[in-house]
Amino acid sequence: MAQTEHFRSIPSDYAANIVYRDDLRIRCELDRGFRREIMEVCKEDVLFWLSAFCWLFEPRRRYFSDGTRKPNKVPFIPWPHQVQLIDDLRALLGVEDAGVEKSRGEGLS
Repeated sequence: MAQTEHFRSIPSDYAANIVYRDDLRIRCELDRGFRREIMEVCKEDVLFWLSAFCWLFEPRRRYFSDGTRKPNKVPFIPWPHQVQLIDDLRALLGVEDAGVEKSRGEGLS
């Protein structure tokens, strides 16, 4: 499944992603038609849904480049290899089984 325009419109930068999510949430609260459109996009594009609405709990201490500590609750912003894997798994969903080998910290639990 190819990456959609909706997924590509989501910022992968942490701060910009937070602003995007907040703006999206507010617009969904205020505009019922837009909210319905976003729900349809989420049904069709799992990468959009993950990147716009899902959060991770990160128990390890992590820091921004300026040395400030990142919060434990962080937006799910997929790494490029996760995007490819999610696309691949989505294509197999309901068709055949899949297994993935990974190392710790690769975000595929």
